[in-house]
Amino acid sequence: MAEPALSSDSRGCRIDESSESLLRMKASEHVFKGILTSLPKPGGGEFGKYYSLPALNDPRIAVPAVVDLACMRDAMNNLGSDSDKINPLVPVDLVIDHSVQVNVARSENAVQANMDLEFKRNKEIFSFLKWGCTSFNNMLVIPPGSGILHQLRRIFQVNLEYLGRVVFNTNGILYPDSVVGTDSHTTMVDGLGVAGWGVGGIEAEAAMLGLPMSMLLPDVVGFRFSGKLRDGVTATDLVLTVTQMLRKHGVVGKFVEFYGNGMNELSLADRATIANMSPAYGATMGFFPVDYVTLQYLKLTGRSDETVAMIEAYLRAIHIQPHEERVYSSYLELDLADVEPCVSGPKRLHDRVPLIDMKADWHLCLDNKLGFKGFAVPKEAQNKVAKFSFHGQPAELKHGSVVIAAITSCNTSNPSVMLGAGLVAKKACEFGLQVRHDIIAAAVLSGNRNFEGRVHPLTKANYLASPPLVVAYALAGTVDIDFEKEPIGTAKDGKTVYFKDIRPSTQEIAEVVQSSVLPDMFKSTYEATMKGNPMWNQLSVPGTSLHSWDPSSTYIHEPPYFKNMTVDPPGARGVKDAYCLLNLGEFITTDHISPAGSIHKDSPAAKFLLDNGVERKNFNSYGSRRGNDEVLARRTFANMRLVNKLLNEERYKAAGHDTIVLAGADYGSGSSRDWAAKGPMLLVSLQIFPFGNLVGMGIIPLCFKSGQFADTLGLTGHERYTIDLPSKISKIRPGQEVIVKTDTGKSFACIMRFDTERHTIVVMYKKASTTAASSLLRASSSRFISSTLSSTTPKISPSYSSSPISSFAAQHRSLSSSSAVRSFRCSVPRWSHRVDWRSPVSLRAQIRAVAPAIERLERAFATMAAEHEFKEILTSLPKPGGGEFGKFYSLPALNDPRIDKLPYSIRILLESAIRNCDNFQVKKEDVEKIIDWENSSPKQVEIPFKPARVLLQDFTGVPAVVDLACMRDAMNRLGSDSSKINPLVPVDLVIDHSVQVDVTRSENAVQANMELEFQRNKERFGFLKWGSTAFHNMLVVPPGSGIVHQVNLEYLGRVVFNTDGILYPDSVVGTDSHTTMIDGLGVAGWGVGGIEAEATMLGQPMSMVLPGVVGFKLSGKLRNGVTATDLVLTVTQMLRKHGVVGKFVEFYGGGMGELSLADRATIANMSPEYGATMGFFPVDHVTLQYLKLTGRSDETVAMIEGYLRANKMFVDYNEPQQERVYSSYLELNLDEVEPCVSGPKRPHDRVPLKEMKADWHSCLDNKVGFKGFAVPKEVQEKVAKFSFHGQPAELKHGSVVIAAITSCTNTSNPSVMLGAGLVAKKACELGLKVKPWIKTSLAPGSGVVTKYLLQSGLQEYLNQQGFNIVGYGCTTCIGNSGDLDESVASAISENDIVAAAVLSGNRNFEGRVHALTRANYLASPPLVVAYALAGTVDIDFEKEPIGTSKDGKSVYFRDIWPSTEEIAEAVQSSVLPQMFKSTYESITKGNPMWNQLSVPTDTLYSWDTNSTYIHEPPYFKSMTMDPPGAHGVKDAYCLLNFGDSITTDHISPAGSIHKDSPAAKYLLERGVERKDFNSYGSRRGNDEVMARGTFANIRIVNKLLNGEVGPKTVHVPTGEKLYVFDAASRYKDAGHDTIIIAGAEYGSGSSRDWAAKGPMLLGVKAVIAKSFERIHRSNLVGMGIIPLCFKAGEDADTLGLTGHERYTIDLPSNISEIRPGQDVTVTTDSGKSFTCTARFDTEVELAYFNNGGILPYVIRNLIKQ
Repeated sequence: MAEPALSSDSRGCRIDESSESLLRMKASEHVFKGILTSLPKPGGGEFGKYYSLPALNDPRIAVPAVVDLACMRDAMNNLGSDSDKINPLVPVDLVIDHSVQVNVARSENAVQANMDLEFKRNKEIFSFLKWGCTSFNNMLVIPPGSGILHQLRRIFQVNLEYLGRVVFNTNGILYPDSVVGTDSHTTMVDGLGVAGWGVGGIEAEAAMLGLPMSMLLPDVVGFRFSGKLRDGVTATDLVLTVTQMLRKHGVVGKFVEFYGNGMNELSLADRATIANMSPAYGATMGFFPVDYVTLQYLKLTGRSDETVAMIEAYLRAIHIQPHEERVYSSYLELDLADVEPCVSGPKRLHDRVPLIDMKADWHLCLDNKLGFKGFAVPKEAQNKVAKFSFHGQPAELKHGSVVIAAITSCNTSNPSVMLGAGLVAKKACEFGLQVRHDIIAAAVLSGNRNFEGRVHPLTKANYLASPPLVVAYALAGTVDIDFEKEPIGTAKDGKTVYFKDIRPSTQEIAEVVQSSVLPDMFKSTYEATMKGNPMWNQLSVPGTSLHSWDPSSTYIHEPPYFKNMTVDPPGARGVKDAYCLLNLGEFITTDHISPAGSIHKDSPAAKFLLDNGVERKNFNSYGSRRGNDEVLARRTFANMRLVNKLLNEERYKAAGHDTIVLAGADYGSGSSRDWAAKGPMLLVSLQIFPFGNLVGMGIIPLCFKSGQFADTLGLTGHERYTIDLPSKISKIRPGQEVIVKTDTGKSFACIMRFDTERHTIVVMYKKASTTAASSLLRASSSRFISSTLSSTTPKISPSYSSSPISSFAAQHRSLSSSSAVRSFRCSVPRWSHRVDWRSPVSLRAQIRAVAPAIERLERAFATMAAEHEFKEILTSLPKPGGGEFGKFYSLPALNDPRIDKLPYSIRILLESAIRNCDNFQVKKEDVEKIIDWENSSPKQVEIPFKPARVLLQDFTGVPAVVDLACMRDAMNRLGSDSSKINPLVPVDLVIDHSVQVDVTRSENAVQANMELEFQRNKERFGFLKWGSTAFHNMLVVPPGSGIVHQVNLEYLGRVVFNTDGILYPDSVVGTDSHTTMIDGLGVAGWGVGGIEAEATMLGQPMSMVLPGVVGFKLSGKLRNGVTATDLVLTVTQMLRKHGVVGKFVEFYGGGMGELSLADRATIANMSPEYGATMGFFPVDHVTLQYLKLTGRSDETVAMIEGYLRANKMFVDYNEPQQERVYSSYLELNLDEVEPCVSGPKRPHDRVPLKEMKADWHSCLDNKVGFKGFAVPKEVQEKVAKFSFHGQPAELKHGSVVIAAITSCTNTSNPSVMLGAGLVAKKACELGLKVKPWIKTSLAPGSGVVTKYLLQSGLQEYLNQQGFNIVGYGCTTCIGNSGDLDESVASAISENDIVAAAVLSGNRNFEGRVHALTRANYLASPPLVVAYALAGTVDIDFEKEPIGTSKDGKSVYFRDIWPSTEEIAEAVQSSVLPQMFKSTYESITKGNPMWNQLSVPTDTLYSWDTNSTYIHEPPYFKSMTMDPPGAHGVKDAYCLLNFGDSITTDHISPAGSIHKDSPAAKYLLERGVERKDFNSYGSRRGNDEVMARGTFANIRIVNKLLNGEVGPKTVHVPTGEKLYVFDAASRYKDAGHDTIIIAGAEYGSGSSRDWAAKGPMLLGVKAVIAKSFERIHRSNLVGMGIIPLCFKAGEDADTLGLTGHERYTIDLPSNISEIRPGQDVTVTTDSGKSFTCTARFDTEVELAYFNNGGILPYVIRNLIKQ
């Protein structure tokens, strides 16, 4: 028989004559020529000669390799040499097998149809490869449709059956076949006794060109087989068992060699199946030595008898015999009889499942939480049946139903399993069984990879199985089956058919193999293969040996490697003044470096393709475009998870600068990727890293000395680097030491990682644009390398400044800069921000005249400047056109290098301390503490801070004004000047918390709700209007203007103050925790208690612990359809997990340019939810553009930019960034953010949208808690039917009853607001409608929102869905959601329905949104609309329709969800500067109802004793000038015993006033009707109401009640169950002190002032907790309550405290004997005692405690002044 595998003619290629000459020359001069031995033929003569164990590599690579060879030919031609010298020096086999897709199935014509599509997609690539196989010698290209590479050796089946030689005979020299391939499953040929494994493209190309491959000598694991496979057990079952064993053993980087008696029981195809899975078990190869089984297979597959005889004789002669005793590194053994039928999955190939356990394992996977072995499907949904129509036939699916059944992969090389599959199908047909057409959910395939998402996006479960099992599972239609016990189907005669009935025996399969697999089949198949197929043969390719490059091609592009190359090598060279392109950490893999996967629509590669006319749908993958360096270079180092320690925007190549890369350990680990070296070569001159394989691309690898790396050497990456290398190659030796110098004076030694003389030759020929191939070209051109070395003078070639890559980089950087403001770009003229900003009072000048107190304040500022401790650094800030903006205290003028490393947020504290330094309130030592922040912050040092202004809303503002009025009375009673009580800093109070959603779904809703708002709050509003006239320096923004934080962002925020010619940063504290929203504008702001705010107003410095700062790096870009709300919920979860309580968070990084100012404000807004004091975004160009958009004048913006730049507080991402030091670091790639919601009871319990349905069902199942409702299984599907205004209606668990677009978090962001409008528009167009019983509302944060919603035309669609504007202010988010319709409320209450609210807010604590919505989810405005349309949170938006369109079709979430581009276009066209100007011009004019309020003009308030809104508090009634002093607690009762996470929402009165509560009783007794109760927030000015509402939350869990939930407690002396207020009154009346016991995070959340004032009025003297929220602890001290912390590891439960004890706390009566953080002993009447930490954190807090609180302290100090 002819021998197709080895015949040169039959392969259509020849061994190059020069290669043969070289081989002969090598043989004659060989070091081991003495052992060159003849191998005789049995009949006389010889087969040839051989050495002992040489190995010549045989790579199989594709498009990039042919591109490089073609490019090298061009270079040879350009250099005037013979281009035909460029040919592979070893045989190269290229099999086209990775391009076909399964587009057409279940058709006789499927093969042809799929091939037609394959050629259509890849015609250009196929033509190029066909040109290559005709142009290059020694290269065979197997056409598409021939098989898989590894099976020919399939690629691998073709390799196995046809290409594998086993032994080469080249020009009379015999040696073993060996191969490296660019596919990891090249290992399949190991089953044939051919050593082979996968490598990267560069290694393969080097082998093609005759260069040796460098590798570590591997360990070898000996794997012994014994016994025999049982009947019915397949090779697939065996390989899955072997894979699991070897994964467990650990064989990465090792060879595995199989041996033992069991080898005889395995066919060659069985062995190849095991070898093929080497990558799966992690080995370099799984090797089967040649034996008689191998020889028989070679004959079977058409190798000639003479060839097989030669192979056997040679291998025997060199003692490669399988039965010799051998030594291995380690050993494993498997008895083949122990192997049982199995599959592997559902998500990993080594998760083997015995077939008998499959059903049980499947149900465990359904139950288990999400992971490799889990899907987290709720129990109640596991048997769900989805019925549908399939091409007109009724069909159904369940979890586990099969959707894909594929006999595929290299398993097809094994006749026994393939024919076994045929026998299964035959028996099934005979029984009348058929594979169903409606199969879905799981995939079963005979493959080797089943990682999640690989097989198909919709098959979450993917099982590897033998081909017979694939057929069996397809027949069963599900993986949820026990084949031993359950039938697989019903026969045509009605009988039950089981798996055993269709499963063939081993004997049956053997007989079919014996009769069906014939040698001639292999011969005829591969003879036909060489003839090609019609489509391949019709491809027309040029006959030239040089490729004609098409410059317009986006698949095949001429790379720039050799364009400037000359015959003379430039010689060795060093690097001078190189910049650092990237500074990387450890474990940077080739996956981080190399291009892979799909081409992202916003990537540089996508831009290149779009610019070249390629539509997005035709992008294809990076893999398909590996022949185009322009595409691949644009993806190098672009991995979304790459962590780079610096972000450098320099255009280095264009400027002619060399670059280097710094990296940590294991650089370049992972699969060897050609473009992991080619890409950097196009971008980088040098790399410093521990090891890498880049020499072949002409990049110098240097290794840090042992124990050193960039961080230990203090290298930041901002230096310039010089490396001195000898210019003569003879002076460079492998591994020599090299000195690297930097422009900062640092120098260090590295090891040069040229590990061989060959490497130095490569460097000899290297220049910036060349590669290892260049040296080969020069060698070819000069004929011999040696002569070239001796005759060449080194030259340095010019840099690649004009390359396409560098010009692209410049363009891309420019684009990045211009896109920094994602949502807000406008070129129309700006308007001035109403008045000059240079005075804090000028902003309110149009409301009233400046008071004398302000004049005194300004004079004080001037005096301070003249006598200032830091007057020498007072510096002028010039205006660009002449004159000056003013003077400022210059941080750079201090010449202290520590300042340059400070976070920007700390610089604001520093500037404030310097400016306010009087060596009394603020001392010079405080300044030094802040400058030395890096060292002083960990020590928790105390500093004073004086914010520039104070921000109030009406809920917290009313009690503040009440306190100020009350303090005036106290000053008056103590005989002092009451006018001293005035704000000394600007105070802005925005009335936004009083509007309720009473009227909805009406065009008149705004007016109707405002009328009700004034009706309820007339007294309060009158009081605030009095305050705005009675107190100087206070601005009150009337009701109906917007939400305080959005008004602050768009209007009130100054960014930089200019007060009497002194410039300083804006900073603010507010009585609402979400004051942090202003941090997004670069203004330092955070929430404080009303008490602290009042002290700040009165000129007291705020005492605070110098905080740690968490650096949060943002990179990448949000994916299409992902919103800022999704981002902030993700950030919140990350920061909660990291732990940031009491810290600043400062955001930075390349991703900042992708966030609009509104996006940043959204993240900053939720600082309280992630626990940070603030989430700060330093001012940059995005900030400046937003200031102009919102109407700040050009001059004001110029002043802001000039000041911040001059004082090093401005971030310019276009300039190199100074390294800043942070206390800790976090990073988020924006591309990783996915759509999500948060809930059902806490804002940081984030739920990815795709997991929402499963999470909801888990919540129903779970016991009552933050993630549980404990709804019994039997009632979870309960339906409550009712009548809604005459219409039939129904509710279930999870039904949405409130859908509210509300809160400053989101309504300030045009992208999500317009996104909501687009969702509503698409829904309207499809005919969807929100159910009428859902209470929908839209409450914008400012009038600007209404303007741009009207401008865009989207408000009309929102109205149609019920989202009419209801008012301007905080509504649902703070509990002002109004009543539900009575019918809805009754249906919920009577049926105990867990109803849901979905809102675009920032708080969703239980009981806050509405008393009847137990489940409350935070979501983006577009998602609020989507959930309202769905009517339930119990929905999987990916799989379940959201409704039915007007034409009867199912409408899915994706059908109504707008793209990022749609939203951006709406923002661009609808959000205009004039809107901000007109809105805020009218804000100070008020509205008719506000203007009609009549208020007294007295400076002392006339208290109305009958008022139930404004009541004189008792704080100062018995006050004297002498402080009461410190005090302990004696025999106190426990009023409440709490667990963890008691929030201020649980403590502080909030929401509606319950009809049976103590507060309701108080109001009813004073003649207030129930309809007029209003909310607790509206009555914050009445201490009697608020004390009664303290701890009145209906969801509060008090351990004294033994599991009962609600606002009651046990009165310990009597055992009675009472409302908390009633029990506290009992204790007070009896003269007993009380304490509170709590767990961790006590006091988290907002509503802070009354969370401290209320307990004080109830008589609480101390709170003992595991930990406190920062502000709440401070407020407790401010109200005279002692905060104590249990010691670490202790709490009430571990100490055995029940709350029924009486507690004594010993504290000295002399305040000087108490120090911050001291230990305190607590004793009980039960004999237990324990030690706590007294949480007085500063000396100032001790002073407050000594005075009975902060307000008495302020009054006494003011009187003394």
